[in-house]
Amino acid sequence: MKFKTNATILGARQFNDTVEGQRYDFTKVRVLMPVPDGAQNEIGYSQVEMQYGTHDNFAKLETLKFPVQAELEITATSKGYEFNGFTVANQVKAAA
Repeated sequence: MKFKTNATILGARQFNDTVEGQRYDFTKVRVLMPVPDGAQNEIGYSQVEMQYGTHDNFAKLETLKFPVQAELEITATSKGYEFNGFTVANQVKAAA
């Protein structure tokens, strides 16, 4: 299921290498998400890492000053959320 939502992107990481014979090539985006009402052991906000394709997508994020408000294009899958793209709304001033 594909959808769009407004959220804060906190940052991203990439990896493109082989570890113990296994090849890894990805970019992951960290997105701020509210903790659900009624959660037993946490309150406030948390971060969720979303897959954003290969390490090549990291270049689309490198010039941003995080955190950033954006409209996210997301696909919900049985393994979580996949980040498909974004449109920057504005840059958020980080708390000191």
